[in-house]
Order: sequence, then C-alpha cells, then structure tokens
Amino acid sequence: MSEVTNDSSFPTSRFGAWKFVKPWLSWLLVLWPVLTMWSLVADSAVNAPFRTDYLMVPLFEKLEQPGSLTMHDFFSAQMEHRTAWPRVVVLVLHKLWPGKYHLAQIWFSFTLICLTLLNVTMLLKKSVADLSDKIWPLAAISALVLFSPVQFGVILWPVNHLLIGLAFFLTSAIVVWQKSWPVWLRFSIATLCALCATLSLTSGFLVWIVVVPVIWFCAPMKDGKTRVIVTALWLLVFAVTAALYFHDLKNEAPPEFALGQSEGKTSTGSNLDAILANPLNLPKFALGLLGSSITRGLNLNLSDASLNVGTLMVLLYLTCAGWWLRRFSDADFRRRMLPWLAIGLYGIGTAAAISLGRMRFSSSGSMAFVTRYANHTVPLLLSLPVLLWMTGTDLKKWIPSLSAFIPRVFLVLGVAFATVQFAAWNYGAQMMGQWSSSAKRSAVNTLFYKINVPREFDPNGKGMEKWAKRADDLGLIRPPMLKSARLDNFHENPSPLNETQARWSSLHVEKTDAGLSGFGAGNAVLKKRGRVADGIFLTYFDTGDNHWEIFTVTQVNTMPFYLMDTFCRDLEFTFSPQPPELLAAVSGFQTRFDLAKLPRGICKVAAWAYDYDARAVSLIPGFFEVDTLNGTVKELPGDPHDLGAKK
Repeated sequence: MSEVTNDSSFPTSRFGAWKFVKPWLSWLLVLWPVLTMWSLVADSAVNAPFRTDYLMVPLFEKLEQPGSLTMHDFFSAQMEHRTAWPRVVVLVLHKLWPGKYHLAQIWFSFTLICLTLLNVTMLLKKSVADLSDKIWPLAAISALVLFSPVQFGVILWPVNHLLIGLAFFLTSAIVVWQKSWPVWLRFSIATLCALCATLSLTSGFLVWIVVVPVIWFCAPMKDGKTRVIVTALWLLVFAVTAALYFHDLKNEAPPEFALGQSEGKTSTGSNLDAILANPLNLPKFALGLLGSSITRGLNLNLSDASLNVGTLMVLLYLTCAGWWLRRFSDADFRRRMLPWLAIGLYGIGTAAAISLGRMRFSSSGSMAFVTRYANHTVPLLLSLPVLLWMTGTDLKKWIPSLSAFIPRVFLVLGVAFATVQFAAWNYGAQMMGQWSSSAKRSAVNTLFYKINVPREFDPNGKGMEKWAKRADDLGLIRPPMLKSARLDNFHENPSPLNETQARWSSLHVEKTDAGLSGFGAGNAVLKKRGRVADGIFLTYFDTGDNHWEIFTVTQVNTMPFYLMDTFCRDLEFTFSPQPPELLAAVSGFQTRFDLAKLPRGICKVAAWAYDYDARAVSLIPGFFEVDTLNGTVKELPGDPHDLGAKK
C-alpha cells in the first residue's frame, strides 16, 4: 500500500519540478534574440573601416606626435555634434586591440545593447513588481526590439556605437535615479550618463530633459527640500553643459564627412529655411522615421506604411500619456508609468531632432528611411508595449466591463507586433549578410589604393581614398595596403574554382573614343563559402619573371546573391533558366578596362576570385589571349598554371 501511495504522489512532484523549470524556459524567449544576434554579428562583422570611421584618422595622427593631441581634438564639432565620447572609446579600443579595433567596436556595440536590455529588465521589475509573472513577456518583446537586425547599418558599422549608446545612457540614468543609493552617487552616475549621451550626438541633450520628471516624481529622496535641490542642480549642470556645447559651435569636419555642409555651419541652422517653407514636412519626416524600422520586410509601400505606422505609434503613446494624466493623483501608478513615458518621449523627440537636421537633404522625405536611423526608433518601440499593458491593466480596475475585451485587444496587438517584428527580423538578417559582403568588397578595394590599379564599383565612395591612405600609414588598415600589383601578394587556394561555381565566359575588344577597351563578363561564387567573391582580379602574365600582374579589380555587380534561394524556389517552373543558370545570374560580373593597361603585343589574361576571409585567390575558369595592338581576342584551352606561374 505504501508503494501505491508513493507512486500516486509522483505526478505532484513532477508538476512541482515543472513549476520550478517553467520560469527559466520562459526567459529563454528573452535570450533567443540575444543569442541569434550574437551569431549574426559573428558571421557578418568585418574588421575594416568604412566611410565615417576614417574621421578618427586625425586623432591617431596626433596620438603619434607626443603633445599634439589636445582637448579640442575631442570636442571639435562634426556638423552639430561634439562626439567626444565615441572618440575616447575608439582610442581605448585601439589601445587594447590595435590590430582588430574596428571589430572591437562592433562587439562594443553588441555589449551596449545587452546592457540596455539589462536596464530595461530592471525597469520592468520596478514598474510591475506586483505582477512579476508578467515581466518575461515584456522583456521578450524588448529583446526583440533591441536586437532586431533591421539595425544592421548601425550594429555592423564600427563607429556607430555612438548611436547605440544613446539608449543605454538613457535607461541607465533612469534606473540609477530610482535606486536607493546615496543621492550624491546617483547624481554623479546619472550626470555622467547624460554627458556621455550629449557628447555622442546632439539628441543626447534630450536625456537631461526627459529625466527631470523621473527625478521629481520617481527618485527616492529623504524630503521635499532635497528633491528641489537635486532637481535644481541637475538643471544647472544641464544649462552649463548646453552653454559650453553651443559656444562657438561650428562645423569643423572635412567636407567628405559633413553631408555637403560647408565649414563653419551646422546642418540644423541651414535647415530652417526648408522647414519654414513647408512646415508640414517636419512631422511627416519624423513620423516616417518612427515607423520605418518595423515596416521593412513587409510587402507595402515603405513611405506610406512608415508614415501610417509612425502616426499610429504616436497616437498610442499620447493615449497612454492621457490616461497617465487622468490618473495623476495615484502616486504609485504615476511613479511606475512615468519612466516609460520618459523613454517614449525621448524616442519621439529624437525623431523630431533628426528631422530638424536632415529634412533639407531630401525634398521627398526619403532620407527618413535611411536604415541607420532605425536605431532612433528603439526607445519608442521599447516603451509602447509596456505603456499599453500598464494602461490596459489599470483600465480593467476602473472599468470592469472591459475585463474581457482588453485581453483580446492585447492578443491582437501582440500578434500584429510580433508579425511585423519577425518580418523585419528576416529582412534585417538578410541585409546583415549583404552589408557584410559590401564591407568585404570595400576592404578589398582599399588594398589597392596606393598602387595604380583601376578599381570598379568601390563601396567606399569618392573622397575616402586619401583618408584610407593616411590610415594605412598609421598601421590602421589590416591587412595593409599592397605595394605592388603582383598576384603573389596573396596565397592561392590549392584547387581552382570549377565551372559550376564560376566562369570568365566572354571577353571582347571594342574601339572607343579613348582607344581600345576590353569588355568581359562572367560569374564567381567562392568554393564552400556560399557567397560571391569578395573581389575579382583580372591579371596578365608577365613573361619577364613569370608572374601574374593584376591590372583591374572588379566586383560581382548583378542582383543580390542572398536572394538566390528565394528566386530558385519561386522561378523553378515559371522562368526559363533552371537554378544553375540562376546561380550564374546572381553572381555575375561585367567589367570594362583600358587595353593600355596591358603590355603591348600579345599577352595572356586570367581572372581570379578573392576570398577576403581566407586572404586567398582562386583561379576562375576562362583563359584568353589578347593582342593589344590589333584588338583581337582568342579563348585558350588548358590551364593558366601551365605557363609556369604557379605561386
């Protein structure tokens, strides 16, 4: 009988164990976006500078000259921003990881997002302490927002930790003020957070403003007099900071980094005429910016959808703010909801600030959809689910008849939000791969800046070459730029690509006004890499000392390779080429080069695919003989290695 009793109690014990395990399984949903983003960053991050990263080069140059680096170098303005904090971070990371400091900046950004999620979780615990079982769903939504790969243009761009840090400094200041630590300690830490935000971007000034009500209504103080003194000191430090910040504020950034802004002027000042001419464009720009991050990946018109979603988000925020004012006399409800209102207000204010500074660059408002601006919508997206949940929960207490209706509304809103977030997530994950490919191609072109080799399709854009050369002189480019165009600067993969992966399919010569030009076409996919070549080197065989000399660097330049799987599935029976031909279509290159770059007379040419990760070249099938005098081309059989140029 005793055995039967013990057996009958076993399910109860098992259920008790499940109750213990269940909360931890729930929190795995919070960690899933973190771990997934970690994997995406590990696959996509490239240790190479890109455009604005070169703005730090003068700092490194002065660092090499003892005594020449001054405080002004840190606080000088780039347009309307004094980016002292990011400059300090870059120098420290370079000191710690001199060969990989660009990669270190990307992981620093990832760390800041993790710390922001920790801050948000602490704020959730503070706001919904009496309903702790509801924290993990809100934390999961917050993780999905914070780690969304739609922010690929910020996360994978090394220096853009200056944008990601804003949400961290904001939430840190709000968390610190609600602690029970000594007032002087809270004031010091929160002031440091506000200063770091201000010295990252001008919109960081909003941290000072939105934190004021948190200090007044939420921060524990021993009495009213202390609260008045602390608030007054906070505003005083803010005023002093603003006075110092705007004193003699003028753009000191080189033209390449100033978005067309002339030296000595800030873009916000130049934008006033455009705003006054059409004031309605300002809210349209801001609302479109707020809605753009969660409308990507949907089969909708981005401009209209972003404006509609941004408008809806602001209306929902205002509804929650209105209910907060209606319930203002409830000190506990006021205290719990106010931090989230502050975070949302920061997001709306930042969108308005960006509109002030950038609206003039786009008469149609399309600049509101620049992907790096997606990060600025994060505060509003973080706050809205919490505000709606708190408002709805409170409404049920005051209007019992809504008790059955509000959960259904929560379900509909939750499913809609999750749907657009996952659609945006899929889009962002694909774009992270595309960004990584672009960064590698940019890094490949950078290798050739100091030698006279024509480069086609340079993602770095105009004006960056001189800055890259200065960076290379300081040892900031890894691997360093080439000193010659010899192919044996790179090691060769033991086996060439095969024709199912790559082919230099055609080459012909045409006479143009500039002389004879070669036109080539082909495709190139790296073996066992699942991506297109990071660079394609056209070479001729130098018979002088039997080596291949690079005379043109080109790139795969057709449709994005990451769409191949989708196209293969969708076009299998509706599009005449079968998947192998489609593979060639999404990895194709076309090139044009001046025959004067080749030796006079008859020479043999071959193409090589470059793998940036492996720092290796692979021979692309296709071998030609060119007569540069007569302009004739003949395709050759055999292996170019037979020329005796094996490295």
